[in-house]
Amino acid sequence: MTAGDRAMLIQLLEDTRLRFEIVVGAVPEDQWQTAPKEEGWSPAEAAEHLVVTEQALATLIRTKLLSTDPVEPAPDPHKFDAIMLTRIPDRTPGKRRVEAPEWLRPKGLFSTPPEALDAFRKARAETLAFVETTTDPLRNHKMPHPAFGDIDGCQWLIFLAAHTERHVRQIEQCLLK
Repeated sequence: MTAGDRAMLIQLLEDTRLRFEIVVGAVPEDQWQTAPKEEGWSPAEAAEHLVVTEQALATLIRTKLLSTDPVEPAPDPHKFDAIMLTRIPDRTPGKRRVEAPEWLRPKGLFSTPPEALDAFRKARAETLAFVETTTDPLRNHKMPHPAFGDIDGCQWLIFLAAHTERHVRQIEQCLLK
């Protein structure tokens, strides 16, 4: 991984960790389980989805992705990185939504915001430790994403950060209603 990719990923992961902590930490307990009237998740459900996704995708990246045969990286992967960072967090009404697979849907794991915060901090710390220490060429390994097709290891980590931002915005929207 290049020093630039590493620095970019660490910054994205740290920024979205902080956003998660601030927003989830501000959810009043009486609104924790309250979903918006239209179809959507409560803050508890969105937070749980983020924790479970972080744990699952970080493991997938470290195991399945890195066991794929190396490929040549895209000539300019940063163009697609930028597209992901714009499209994934966008919650504009009418934009295409991707349904979470059943195994990433909330099941009621966290009764309170502090429980979700602790679980997310632990999962994100493991992701950050991997990014800070890996010597693997993440741009040389690809794995299919259901919405984006084959994306490289750096892009999977970008997805993880942008996905966190998307659902943090969802939690903020719950608090505004």
